[in-house]
Amino acid sequence: MKLSLSMIGQEGGDAVLIELLDRLGRHRALADDESQLLEKLVRQSQATKASVYHKWSREDDRTLLRVQHRPRGVANYAKEIGVSEYAAWMRLDRLRKKLRGEGNTGKVER
Repeated sequence: MKLSLSMIGQEGGDAVLIELLDRLGRHRALADDESQLLEKLVRQSQATKASVYHKWSREDDRTLLRVQHRPRGVANYAKEIGVSEYAAWMRLDRLRKKLRGEGNTGKVER
């Protein structure tokens, strides 16, 4: 099977290509074109994952504040709405600061 850059983006093709190149690289050194293909696939998959952004709504904020004291409440809610647990905790931290009046005032501390 000939590996080529035209395989990138085909449905399920990226994961298969990464797996094949990974296995091949364990048995012998990858050729230059194979290394370039692997690098391009990895960069593309990382860029795709990083571009996902969740727009927090007021309803999300209210629910997050409501579930924060339940066991695994924040983690479960984060999974439910499709964000990482870390992102949910950071949002909760910002909400708590806002409620306490510790938001960004524009002043620089020295």
